[in-house]
Amino acid sequence: YQRRVHGGSRNREAMVAYNRALDLNPGFVRAQYNLGIAYSNLGQYADAATHFLRALVMQQASVATAPSSSSALNSAEMWDILRSTFSFMGRSDLVDLAQHRDVGLFQKEFNLVV
Repeated sequence: YQRRVHGGSRNREAMVAYNRALDLNPGFVRAQYNLGIAYSNLGQYADAATHFLRALVMQQASVATAPSSSSALNSAEMWDILRSTFSFMGRSDLVDLAQHRDVGLFQKEFNLVV
């Protein structure tokens, strides 16, 4: 129990830091992704999925202007964790949609601006 409370406290502290980083640099993909990890650690999977999707949208925008192979690898990792998150949510329909790797498919469900 104590470990979970402590971990929750650390996740909340991290979330404050990631939000601050996004205030300073709204295009900071890693901060957006890490917010998703923190929400996932707290069991808030819908919020986690939203942040993972936002990170993917941001990354796609940055890859379009400066493509690199490392970005593609990170994108694959993000899609993998997104599928896992949808699974934790009990949303096999979203797991299946994520196979297409198209953030536009989630625009309505997660209020995304793509």
